[in-house]
Amino acid sequence: MALSTWEVANDAAKAAQMVTHAHQLLNNIDRVRGYSLQSELTTQNFRLTGNAEHIAERNAAMAERELSLEKIRQLTIDNPDQQRRWTELRKVIDQRMAAARQIEKLRNTQGQKAANAFAAATTLASTRLRTYELLSEMDTEARLRLALEEAEHQQARHKLVMAGALVAVALILLLGSSYLLIRRQLRETEASQRALADNEESLVTTLHSIGDAVLATDT
Repeated sequence: MALSTWEVANDAAKAAQMVTHAHQLLNNIDRVRGYSLQSELTTQNFRLTGNAEHIAERNAAMAERELSLEKIRQLTIDNPDQQRRWTELRKVIDQRMAAARQIEKLRNTQGQKAANAFAAATTLASTRLRTYELLSEMDTEARLRLALEEAEHQQARHKLVMAGALVAVALILLLGSSYLLIRRQLRETEASQRALADNEESLVTTLHSIGDAVLATDT
């Protein structure tokens, strides 16, 4: 019983960990999507205005995106399909980062017109589309796995509750049987004590009778 309960509890704990794992993955996918959009918008703003503050904001977004990308890689290390998508996503994002750096360079050295011409000629549109396609594919698979893991978690929790109930019933039965056994032993002890007392009283009476008989004979 104890081993079975431990196994059920262990399964429930593992299921809970998998649900948490899936939520972490989805959260980081959302973060990469958000930081990618922020990086693109700030690059565009710099191209149009030349304000260096937009570059600082873009670089911060890129740095945060890198952290989330690495987290996604770690969270999908046991999933070949997600790792394949991650590898492609890594390449596409690298291409977009290189394009953003080139736009920054052209805007600083040759002006807005040159930066605009590069942005129009480069593959920004296609890499943008592929970035969000890959993120959507990863998100879809992660949500499907989350649904399965939540179902397994609910099942594991149900088993844990049932195991707990069985343990409680077994404990009650054990306590009940122990109580009955103790009561029976107490009754047997009381009966033995009464029998011993009766024997002692009978022995005393017998001794008195013998003593009286001896006295009568002597007289």
